Amino acid sequence: MSESTLGEVTAAIAVSWSRETCYARDDYMERGRFGDKSRGQCGTTALVLNDYLGGDLVVADVFVDGQKDGVHYWNRLPDGRVVDLTREQFRSNETLGTSTVLNRPLGPPRKGLAQYSLLSNRVANVLQESRAKNDR
Repeated sequence: MSESTLGEVTAAIAVSWSRETCYARDDYMERGRFGDKSRGQCGTTALVLNDYLGGDLVVADVFVDGQKDGVHYWNRLPDGRVVDLTREQFRSNETLGTSTVLNRPLGPPRKGLAQYSLLSNRVANVLQESRAKNDR
């Protein structure tokens, strides 16, 4: 992969999201705000961003009305910047617990492989098309 900027990768990810690229329970998705494409995209998004820009994966429990409901993933870049491209998905009664930095295992994820692969391929295609246009 050639070097990409945070802005380029962020834009490519956002246009690549779909229901097929999220890895979240159906009931979680149904509780989201209408039209919020970032809902349920945190895991696949954090992995794809990590593929391009490196850094650490960060995870925290998600609480709904004080009850644990799942987990949320985001990134800490090598320069220390914290990037959470899907933070807007949360409603007012959804909060995050204490965060933990994860060591990413080598290779593709064990869970959500199909969703990750689809998002990764879409992002690669968007970035490739963008570079081709810029090279003209």
